Amino acid sequence: MAQGRDLAIVTLVACDEPVAMSVGGRLVVDAQGEACGSLAEPALDAAMRAEALAVIAGGEPRLLDFELPSGHACVYVERLG
Repeated sequence: MAQGRDLAIVTLVACDEPVAMSVGGRLVVDAQGEACGSLAEPALDAAMRAEALAVIAGGEPRLLDFELPSGHACVYVERLG
């Protein structure tokens, strides 16, 4: 990710045990929607890109719950920069 860009960081803060994701996993998204990292669930990564863009655009940090085919996940989305 290039310097000087507005970024949002998505952090997995909780998940069900059988889920393949790891608590503390992160996804960084820039204002153009480019991402670095993964939460290990493609559906969650895609949803988090949209949430990250909303936070970058001026929204407040968000704590979100998601039900996925593989289980439950809770993520925190915050703006950096």
